[in-house]
Parts: sequence; C-alpha cells; structure tokens
Amino acid sequence: MAGSATAAVVENRMEPVTKQEPTTQVVVTGQGLWDVFMTANDGDKTRIGYVRSLVDKADALQIKGACDNMVERAIKLDYPEGKPKKAERRTKEQQARNVASIIKAAWGAMSFARDALNDQGYDESTGWNSIRVIAPQALKQVGVTWDGIPVPTESDREHAKLLRQQKTQTDAMLDATKNTPRLLNESYESWQQRIALVARGKVEEAAQEAIDKAAQAEFDKLVSKLDFSALGLLTTKLQEYLRTTQEGASEVSDAVAEALMAAQAAGEVVVEEEA
Repeated sequence: MAGSATAAVVENRMEPVTKQEPTTQVVVTGQGLWDVFMTANDGDKTRIGYVRSLVDKADALQIKGACDNMVERAIKLDYPEGKPKKAERRTKEQQARNVASIIKAAWGAMSFARDALNDQGYDESTGWNSIRVIAPQALKQVGVTWDGIPVPTESDREHAKLLRQQKTQTDAMLDATKNTPRLLNESYESWQQRIALVARGKVEEAAQEAIDKAAQAEFDKLVSKLDFSALGLLTTKLQEYLRTTQEGASEVSDAVAEALMAAQAAGEVVVEEEA
C-alpha cells in the first residue's frame, strides 16, 4: 500500500485530488465595449467585426453584463456624484444605451437569426448604420428576442390569458365554497347559487386588483424612465384622450381618471391647460 497514491494521501505525502468546478471564460467586458464603441474611431467594419467575433465566444449573459457595465460607466461620467432618482438621461448614457441596443440586436441576429439576417442583406460589407436597422428586423422575422428567447405569438398570449382567467375563477369558486357553508334545510341548487354569487364577486375583485397592479407597474416604469418634461407631455396627451374618448363620453371612471391625473402631481409636473 505504501507505494500507492491512496497511501501517499493517507501518509500526508500527497494532496488529495479535488473536483474542479468548470468556469466560464469572460471574453467581453464593459471596458472592452467602451474602448471599441464609445471611444475608438476605427470605423463601421471594426465595430461589426468585433460583434461578429463574439458570436462563437460569448453567451447572452456575458453580452448583457458587458452592455450593462458600459452603460454604468457612461452614467458615472454624466453624473460623477451619482445619478439622482428620476434624473434625465444625459449624452453619454443615451449614447451607451443606443450602442448597447445595437450590439445586442446584432449579436442576437448573428447568433439566432443568421439566415433571416442574410435575407435582409447582411454580408461582410454591412456597416454599423445598416446593422442597426436589419438586425431587429431579422429577429422579428424569426420571432425571437436578441437573447434567443421565442417571442410569444398572439395565440400563445391568448392561451395564457385564458389559463389565468380560468385559474382565477377556479380559485374563487374553491374559496367561496369553503367559506359559504350550506344552510340547514337549504337546497343544493340554492347553495350553489349563493356560492356562484360569492365567487363572481371575488373574480371581479381579482380582475380590478390585476388592473390596478398593472397600472401601477406601468406608472412606476414611466416615472423611472421619463424626465419631468416627458411626463408633462404624456399627461397632456392623457388628458386629451380622456376628453375625446367616444366623442367626449369617456369610458374611464372618475376614480381612474383622477388616478391618471395624479401622475402629474406625483411627478410635480405643471401642465397648462389649452385655451
């Protein structure tokens, strides 16, 4: 046994072999993208060639991470002391976001929609201004996002909507049955009618909650992305829409209208009424 590897480990003459976890080599970084796309002036072919070189080397997670880091670098240049909440995008950030969008679309089209990209006219001479147009078109033609995820079809969305509605109704019916005991000497039919009435109310409540949640999410998204000027313009258009829906007869309730108008107050936006 003394001559074996196991014996050597036991006698502390040799380190045991440990399992090595596989590591993913980082081939693209925010600094690398910054150097090529934000500071260099090597022309369209160099930028397209760089993206093309990443197709077989980097995955979507690395592309996204590098793009996000590039945008963060731009924000730090625009706001050295830190970007205030709801502050507008400045020049470097907007440029970096535009570049990141093109990089992801180009990489995605080359990776997941190459035939469609070729159909759009892509070849070795394609420039940066051309790829920014044809790459999104190729992805749309194939029906995938830039990172290769299939885009749900209208049928998929409708099917998912029906499943959500069915689950809401089923949950409401079960809850109503649990919390609506049958009365003494009550007929089965009468009991089921009472359960259905309670369940219907719960479904309506759930639907309103879903609307409120979706509206709040959209509101939060807009407030986080738009500056005060854009919020003011949006508020003006909402006011005009509410005034003119169905020739002045708005389908929006007073409560919802007031909530929409609250966006103006929440953003501290002052919008002058038209004369």
